[in-house]
Amino acid sequence: MKKTILTSICALGLVGTAWAETAPASELPIKVFVGANIAMTMPVWSNDLNNIMDTINTELPELNLGLGGEAGIKFGANDKIYNFGLSIAYDYMFDSAADIDYPYDQFVSEISTGFSAISIYFDNYIRFADNAGKRSDLVLGIGYTNGTERIQMTATQLGYAYGLSTTDGNDSGSFVGLKIGYLQQITSNLDFSAMLRIFIPTVSEGDLDSIFNVSAGIRYNF
Repeated sequence: MKKTILTSICALGLVGTAWAETAPASELPIKVFVGANIAMTMPVWSNDLNNIMDTINTELPELNLGLGGEAGIKFGANDKIYNFGLSIAYDYMFDSAADIDYPYDQFVSEISTGFSAISIYFDNYIRFADNAGKRSDLVLGIGYTNGTERIQMTATQLGYAYGLSTTDGNDSGSFVGLKIGYLQQITSNLDFSAMLRIFIPTVSEGDLDSIFNVSAGIRYNF
């Protein structure tokens, strides 16, 4: 709960700073955008979970491929160094299989994990280059994420004989979302984006210490 409150306070401070440095809302240019991306996600598993996996000769996956989508609004004139906005993002990371070594692979044929997340961000756009009116921006964002971890374990016939069963479950939790990236204007309506996002759990007793998400995609501005 403390991290959630701290995140809200930080976001509120950024909003206040942005508001003080820009024109009144009634005079701010507004862009609405939608986007899509492909991504690689790298979960950082907790030490407790890794220790458990070590006892059964199993290494959890360290990479998931995925797809994502986003939509949002951006405030500020194109010729201003600083713009800001709000965005919402959805990420789906496909399942990846763990490595299970002998003798436990005789009882379990597969353990796989995957993730999904929905996030809302306050975004800061800082222009660092301008080529013929086309912006290049450093993007910094902070927000809240609700994430879901999926896990599936498939038992072998021998595993069934020893009382194991195939399981398929999920667990949800809240994360602080941090974003740093690059946005390049291609045309007046199209941008290229490359982002690193870090999801940090708001509670420490869990399977994950953090999740790193690296993505590349495009945005369409209406």
